[in-house]
Amino acid sequence: MFAVVIVTLIVSACQSRTPSPVGLDDRYVYVNSNISISADGTFGAHGSTNGETIVWRTSDLSEVFRVHEAFSNVQAVAISPTGAYVAAGLYDSRILLWNIETRKLERVLRGHLYPVSALDFAPGGRLLVSGGWDNWTLLWNAATGLKTWRGTMEFNGTTHATVFSPDGLTVLSATSNSVLVLRDTGSGRELVRFVGHTGAVSSALFLADGRRAASGSYDGTVRIWNLADGKELERFEGHRLLVTSIALSPDGKRLAVASADQSVSIWSVEDGRQVGRIEGFGGAVNSVAWGPANTGLFAATADCLWGPLDVPGEHGSNTIPQTKVLSAPISKRSCRSQPRQRPKT
Repeated sequence: MFAVVIVTLIVSACQSRTPSPVGLDDRYVYVNSNISISADGTFGAHGSTNGETIVWRTSDLSEVFRVHEAFSNVQAVAISPTGAYVAAGLYDSRILLWNIETRKLERVLRGHLYPVSALDFAPGGRLLVSGGWDNWTLLWNAATGLKTWRGTMEFNGTTHATVFSPDGLTVLSATSNSVLVLRDTGSGRELVRFVGHTGAVSSALFLADGRRAASGSYDGTVRIWNLADGKELERFEGHRLLVTSIALSPDGKRLAVASADQSVSIWSVEDGRQVGRIEGFGGAVNSVAWGPANTGLFAATADCLWGPLDVPGEHGSNTIPQTKVLSAPISKRSCRSQPRQRPKT
């Protein structure tokens, strides 16, 4: 039965699509990594199964940088806060640090034993944190390429997400073992462990108040945690299948949740209410990210990059505005249908 499900998902992801591309080069690539948006909102980036790291402008989706690493596909990407650098985590366990302006490879970081599955720059851009299939969390000096510390778990697994707190003082890691770990950035010491998910934790982030964190899981839920004691405060349940990615809006008021059920839900952080939903992606949504100044959402399926998408509840109500969707900007093959949006009833 399990094998049948896997085959079905693979066939679904590979079906032919025919879009009208917008902005980016029309060479076909599978979107394999997360979507990363620079802190100033200027650039977005993603990686592909054919080893390409692609950087594009969020304003018009025009491509500004594309580099091909012939020997390994890209599992994770992160853009530095100023948009000067993009880091690519590879299946062969390396991390490549590229200068976006000069298009030169600045650093090759080696430290993981297995594929690199997560990356994030610290607010100042000097530090980089990575996670991998070895279930390690590594902290790097991005300027020198030197490893500062290694955080390990007592069991095998994968670290699916690593993220710095807004002040850069702590790092949150999400693991396939259903737990999250908060570590001190300076020492790597474990501060708090968050236990409660019943499936792998796919994504994590800090909420704007600095006192709470959110996590998405293969158990289909999003949970809100107290950073001080690790206790679960709230739970969002709105998806039929696993949650693959979560993203906090720039104003800190809404949470976007991507799922394998081919939809993205939008939640109010303040009251835990689902305010809207975007459907019709034609495949599992693997990553979601907000554009600058709440201008819209970017989402990725296996063979399509969507965005910017108007956001349900954008104007403070449950009425979803009509949306012009720019679909499949990276390819001449598109999603089977444009996403449709509806409010939570």
